Amino acid sequence: MNTTIADRNNGEASRRITANLAQPAMNGSAAENNQTDGRVDFLTGGIGLRHAIVMKQAMHRFPLSLEFHTKANGKRRFLAGVPISIRDTTGKVVLETRSAGPFLLARLKSGHYEVMAGPRNRMQRRHVYLPAHSNERVVFEWGA
Repeated sequence: MNTTIADRNNGEASRRITANLAQPAMNGSAAENNQTDGRVDFLTGGIGLRHAIVMKQAMHRFPLSLEFHTKANGKRRFLAGVPISIRDTTGKVVLETRSAGPFLLARLKSGHYEVMAGPRNRMQRRHVYLPAHSNERVVFEWGA
């Protein structure tokens, strides 16, 4: 399935997140270094304690916060590399990406969305309503 954070600490995703979040960690604003796929601004990461704190502090600036982890033997392990697709009510894909850490924060307009996360054989779907001037947190959890 996906690679756990413990297995990726020295991998490419970790280096990419360090580059993306180093400045926001210093000035306290993760939203200033967000990414865009041309339609939606988003921020993804959270590998390591410092980066997880930065992501959690930025959550209130984004209408949608996604979190990814597995749970086995009562223990949670965060996931990175999770494929994500978000569609609007017409079925149009508004964001399609792969998480670079256990969090993805997206700046979406208020409305109804279908969020799909995970590989094809273990993909999960959530229907999400984002009211104006509000934040929604959605957790995706897979068994080991």
